[in-house]
Amino acid sequence: MRKKYVFADLDGTILDYNTHSVPQSTVEALKIARQNGHEIVLATGRPPALFYGIDKELGFHSFIAANGRVVVYHDEVIFESPIPEHNIDAIRELAQKEKFDIAYESMDGFVLESMYNDTYQKFCDHFNLQYPTLEPNYYKGKSVYQINLFYQKDDFKRFEKLVPGLSFEYSCQYGIDVNTEGGFKEVGIIEFMKKLGLTQDDIIAIGDGYNDISMLQFARTSVAMGNAHLAVQKEAKYVTDRIENDGLYKAFKMLGLI
Repeated sequence: MRKKYVFADLDGTILDYNTHSVPQSTVEALKIARQNGHEIVLATGRPPALFYGIDKELGFHSFIAANGRVVVYHDEVIFESPIPEHNIDAIRELAQKEKFDIAYESMDGFVLESMYNDTYQKFCDHFNLQYPTLEPNYYKGKSVYQINLFYQKDDFKRFEKLVPGLSFEYSCQYGIDVNTEGGFKEVGIIEFMKKLGLTQDDIIAIGDGYNDISMLQFARTSVAMGNAHLAVQKEAKYVTDRIENDGLYKAFKMLGLI
């Protein structure tokens, strides 16, 4: 079988939300697929600061982070798209006016601008993240690749008109991901294709979240996890079992990777 580049989401695909651990079958699938000559690339909404070493633990040296805004190949940054500081100024003013909290995500930081309420804690508990520290104006002079809006109303798309140039997308019931506009994880896949001279036939995408939809649509071979929302499953070519039922292992088996 020709070498495949598998772009796999982290939360809900590799890392089980309920147990906060990686199923042993997933560890085995990653190991065997690599032995068979395939390359597995982590493709996550998290910034590198929130990997907590799981990337190295599972043998990842290439990843797409912050929804495609940081791309690393064999431990070398090959693409980055930080949020312009003037856009962050605008979001910060909006957050202060409407009294919701925001957090900045950089290569090595996850930092709160304010603490109006406890929604940020619920967001972190949902993804099993450590609570961010409070450091107002942290973003000044730094590369911020993603902002989390800890916001629970469904009218968040209005922010795109208020802060042009950015995208605002649902992350979970407690927060919104903010990135530079122009795609999500598929942005990172395209950078890999440029770097390595790949075609879409070389690509496999696997995920479970709303931020995986455009990646699943982009790849000619795509798999949604059985625990994914139905709206996500509809965008994939295949649907595997749930993560806790060896979903990733079964997907790799079905695709002939192992």
